[in-house]
Amino acid sequence: MPGEVLASLTIRVLNPAPTRLTLRVAEASEGLIVVGSAPELGAWSPEAGVPLTPDPAGGVSATIVAPAGTVFAYKLVRRGPDGAVTWEERGDRYALLNEDAEVVVGWGE
Repeated sequence: MPGEVLASLTIRVLNPAPTRLTLRVAEASEGLIVVGSAPELGAWSPEAGVPLTPDPAGGVSATIVAPAGTVFAYKLVRRGPDGAVTWEERGDRYALLNEDAEVVVGWGE
């Protein structure tokens, strides 16, 4: 239905093994943070999100560790030098952690 707002979703399986999702942005960029619906991503709070840091490939990345079977929504935000936060202008991304994985994304893509 147009204008309908859907709630965020985080699903957990009891006592699963930890799983890693590495999120990479190919071009180096300062101040990027991944935030999302899962507690590991700050529960949509940029202040509690996971900062992306420089990686050996020349971009930036962050690794999120959560129990296997976790489903969450996430996006990138950029914190400027003045502390202002800008959310990327796109819909939420979604992940299901079943096994260790790496995802390459671009700002706003």
